[in-house]
Order: sequence, then C-alpha cells, then structure tokens
Amino acid sequence: MTEQHYVSAGSVTFGNDLPLTLIAGPCAMESRGHALD
Repeated sequence: MTEQHYVSAGSVTFGNDLPLTLIAGPCAMESRGHALD
C-alpha cells in the first residue's frame, strides 16, 4: 500500500489519493512586464 502524501497551496490540497488536478500556466516569460502582470 502506498503512503498518503498531501500538499496544500492556498485553499487547494493535492494528494495521491485525491482527484487528479491540472496546473497550467505560461510556459515561458516573454518579458519582465509579462512576469509581473
């Protein structure tokens, strides 16, 4: 049996026994302004 691991980020909890969660974002920063927006 696999040991359960959990990570919380804000109000969201991720864990290996919880539903799959997709995290998406920019793949590359185009400029300093883009990073700070």
